[in-house]
Amino acid sequence: MKSKILIVLMMLYASMGYSQNEFVYGQCLKEVHFGGTQNTNYIPITKDDSSGEYMAPQFVKDNGGNCSTQSNGTVTKSDPVAYVSGTKARVKAIFETNCSTPQYIRGLGPYISVNQTSVRIEFPKQLATPSGGEIVYDWKDANRIFVNNEVKYFEKFKIKWQISKDGNSEWIDIDESENTLYVTHDVPLLTTANGHLEPTVAFHTLLHIASSNADGENIENDIVEKIYFEFNDQVVNRVDGIGPIQYWGPNISTPGCWQTSQMLINLNGTCGGWAAFFEDVIRLQGISSSELSTVTYNDYVLSSSDVQKLNIDAQDFLGLDISNLQALPHDNIPNTIRSDFFVKNWNLASSGIFVMNDYFNNVSGITPVPIQLANGNIISIEEQIGVTGQGNNDPRSEFENHAIVKYGSKYFDPSYGSPIQPSANSWETPSLDGFGSVMVYNHKNQFYYVNWIGHLNDSTLQSNVSP
Repeated sequence: MKSKILIVLMMLYASMGYSQNEFVYGQCLKEVHFGGTQNTNYIPITKDDSSGEYMAPQFVKDNGGNCSTQSNGTVTKSDPVAYVSGTKARVKAIFETNCSTPQYIRGLGPYISVNQTSVRIEFPKQLATPSGGEIVYDWKDANRIFVNNEVKYFEKFKIKWQISKDGNSEWIDIDESENTLYVTHDVPLLTTANGHLEPTVAFHTLLHIASSNADGENIENDIVEKIYFEFNDQVVNRVDGIGPIQYWGPNISTPGCWQTSQMLINLNGTCGGWAAFFEDVIRLQGISSSELSTVTYNDYVLSSSDVQKLNIDAQDFLGLDISNLQALPHDNIPNTIRSDFFVKNWNLASSGIFVMNDYFNNVSGITPVPIQLANGNIISIEEQIGVTGQGNNDPRSEFENHAIVKYGSKYFDPSYGSPIQPSANSWETPSLDGFGSVMVYNHKNQFYYVNWIGHLNDSTLQSNVSP
């Protein structure tokens, strides 16, 4: 029975003017191009190493120059593509062929949900005439738009390519193309945001973080919070699996650790870098209402009341050794004393004490040691393992400032991936241990950096968070 069916099919193909091999195996998928109006519906994706954009064709097969067999060839290129929601994918495909007769070609894409109904994205049939051993399905828009305002992630956006003699029946599969495809909530904001050092760029990893975490979301608040989910476990890798990108990891002084482009290359970033990175992911979704927020203690300098408290604390704690203490001015504000805050975790038993500064001593090549004063008090080492940061279980824990992100009325701290907080105070309380200054103490002709702990953190807002 099976052989009879095969004979009938062969006779059918012969009656159409094709041999069986010519019609079924006489064309091989060679290339698929994706395009459109750049940054309006089609979003060119920039490689994470900043070497350029992924260029068409985004899908390529090497068929070994032989389309007379059933071999499907070898995929040599499958690049990611991205579109804006509410628009249509636009494609072009090129096939190698042994045929000379015009054929209809169409592409059947994946199914999507529209109003809770499953429908298929299709690239409509087109009559194409072979020429020079190739047949071209020229640029065509899909029959359906990507759902408006909905973030979408197609890990495998497959298009099944088919041919037909008459375009109505006997559609025969040629091959499938496969690309990762991202759909953004709205048109990306490719400008320089307030507080950023470079424009927002459609880097591959940034699009992947958003679409893979916020897949199916269409409300901006939900999209932002789902994006932040990627930061919660303190492991943010590039899309190629390299990472994690660190917060205050080794070689933090590498130029560009406060810029998204360089963080993707150097796998390291400051708080300003992480805040810009998170905002860039949001901005690529066309969401404009996030803000980079700066945290300081009294705008970088000690207040007059704190200076007075410092003098009293120094006299009480240091006694005759007070002459060995030297305050540090803020770099850009003369005749001031710099202010600092201390990120958890420190063992600070009471206010008005002096303890060793771990970070500045270590970067200066100084080994911090406890120092016993003439009056018996000890400048001790009280820093403990800190709050885990991105890719770093013990990042630096003393700063003049810190950058977080405000969206709506909520605060996000991508450097640490800590829980979203509804207010500045609710961010500060679990994040900081105390407030004061970093100073220099001369002990036996060796200078040590020490912290003055002017105030312990309490339930009130003591830092300045703007906005």
